Amino acid sequence: MQINYIEDYLINNKFEELLSEFNEKNIVDIAEEVEQLDINLVIYLYKHMDKQYVGDLFSYLSLDTQNRIKDLLSSKEMSYLLDYVYTDDAVEFISQLPITNIREILSYSDLNRRTQIYELLGYPKDSAGSIMSKDYIEFGKYISVQDATQVIKEHEGLSEFMDVYYITDRDGILEGITSVRDILFAPDLEIIENIMTTDVISVNAYSDQEEAAKQFAKYDFSFLPVVDNTNKLVGLLSADDIIDIVEDEATEDIHMMGGISWIKGSYLTTPARLIAFKRVGWLLILTVAYTLSSWIITGYDDLLTMIPSLLIFIPLLMDTAGDAGSQALAMVVRGIAVDKVDNTYYKEVLFKELGVSLIAGFFLFIGNFLRIMYFSINSGDAHLAFVVSLTVFFVVIISKIIGGLLPLVALSFNQDPAVMASPLITTISDSISLLIYFTIAAIVLGGRL
Repeated sequence: MQINYIEDYLINNKFEELLSEFNEKNIVDIAEEVEQLDINLVIYLYKHMDKQYVGDLFSYLSLDTQNRIKDLLSSKEMSYLLDYVYTDDAVEFISQLPITNIREILSYSDLNRRTQIYELLGYPKDSAGSIMSKDYIEFGKYISVQDATQVIKEHEGLSEFMDVYYITDRDGILEGITSVRDILFAPDLEIIENIMTTDVISVNAYSDQEEAAKQFAKYDFSFLPVVDNTNKLVGLLSADDIIDIVEDEATEDIHMMGGISWIKGSYLTTPARLIAFKRVGWLLILTVAYTLSSWIITGYDDLLTMIPSLLIFIPLLMDTAGDAGSQALAMVVRGIAVDKVDNTYYKEVLFKELGVSLIAGFFLFIGNFLRIMYFSINSGDAHLAFVVSLTVFFVVIISKIIGGLLPLVALSFNQDPAVMASPLITTISDSISLLIYFTIAAIVLGGRL
């Protein structure tokens, strides 16, 4: 079926037929089709279609389309639309608006909805509380299975995707969890307290989102309750939320490791001007940092004048240093993200990278020595081959140790370990490799001058 079927239904005001068509397809696919419509048709759809459905659909549209809808609706209409959007998705959209827009839109929401959204907006950025949903089902522990079943039926929209329910006391303190299966197979008059599980894994609302992601990965959850400092149930995280977190965190780490300030959004739709500004900062820093390498080379002018062939191998050594350091950096940053490596593992990381670099350095020494002896324009010069190969050996060791330890140093200063970007590692390693190279050359080849 072609995309223009939506246009046909809308133009002919066949909203019930269109909703039937939508219900036959996945809402994610519908969102992709709606993205291709003229924005005025999208507005027409939102004003005339089933409010619950268009509220769900709104969550799957791109931020750009969501903002275009907001620009063409009044604040009252926008507030009415967001009333049918899940709380966490509504907060994600609202949080990127100017504060004046937020206040104006929420002024039309009912008190309970407005309170919930302001509560979520009040949590620190990147905390579990900032992305949690307020849409979940909870029971008092003293109600019967029959009463619990009635509560589930009254929340049909939530019951469609929730397979676990949370048990709280009169003060809202999380005390247990039960499942659909437990309720279905329990006698109607059984008390919920008797069928609940008290060993509940939860996450604090002020914990970092990455901590929540680790909980999901460790326990293979679909949902995770969010509690405050008194263990009061305040929200719920779903696997969908965590997938978005993992994607954003991975993207941010990759950008930072490449020396790029993080840009949220699609690469293809992000303006070239914004991308340039995000990249140029690191490039300027590295340009200045490379001055150190220039000074080192200038300091050995006499040596290079006497043995100009040393210049040929500088790119090899600098590239090897950068690559070796970046490999260690990537492995340790990954270890921090998924293997619980932290800043107490200095010794373990040091000896791990030392072992790796000794093995790698040995093979690179042999391979590079043979390459220069038999396949280089300086073939047959054993002294030069030894200098370059020995430098490679030491450079690999030092670069891998630096690349492995710098992320832990960042953790010690409460910084994101990915901030120790590959370009930074490369710059440090380049300068050290040049110092080692010229020092060894002066010692080994000095007698030949």
